[in-house]
This record gives sequence, structure tokens and C-alpha cells, in this order.
Amino acid sequence: MKKLILLLALILPVGSQAYFFSGNLLSENCSDTQDNPYKVGNCTGYILAVADFMERDYNRRFGTNCLPSGIGSKQMEKVVVKYLDDNPAKLHLPAIFLITNALIEGFGCDESEAYNLDPTE
Repeated sequence: MKKLILLLALILPVGSQAYFFSGNLLSENCSDTQDNPYKVGNCTGYILAVADFMERDYNRRFGTNCLPSGIGSKQMEKVVVKYLDDNPAKLHLPAIFLITNALIEGFGCDESEAYNLDPTE
């Protein structure tokens, strides 16, 4: 947990609210990674931090991993970016929720761990 907090403190802007990244900011950072190493770090680093945290909790709850072994950061990034592109109406929500749901949906994990992002339910 301390490593996650340290990582987030290093890659996130100072003076943020309760949720550091929205889906809008994550989408912007992940779509403009060719010429801006800062955005590359924000996109990939945030996704990896959330994935590590998610895996720890998933393993504690189910005794197994959600993500397949051998998965790389680029593959996770592609799954998350596709989820963001497919769900533009949710981009105002916290990125941590969107990343978690993208990985759970993308890799067929137990969906009881996903965040309910539908305000009608």
C-alpha cells in the first residue's frame, strides 16, 4: 500500500481532489503518448498502479489472480483505452473505477468485483 501511495504521489498533480484522475484526464494522457513522455508516464503508471492494487485485493478475496500471467503494460493500456473509447459517457467518473472495470471486463474476471457505474441501478 505504501508503494502505491508513493507512486501516485510521484505521478499525480499537486492539489488534486479526492480522486486524482478522471476518465477524461486518463483518456487525454493515453491518447497523446507519442510526443510527451510525461503523459506516457501518467497513462501507463496510473493503469499499472490501479492494476497492482486491484490484483492484490482480487487475490485476497478469491485466492486467484484476475489478470493472466505474462500480461504486459501495453496490453493493459490497450484494454483500458478501448474501454474508455467504448464508454465516452463515463469519462467524467474517477479513472480508478474505469480502469478496474475495464480490466475485469476485458479479462473475464468475476464481475462482482466491478464498480457499479450505472446511476439508474
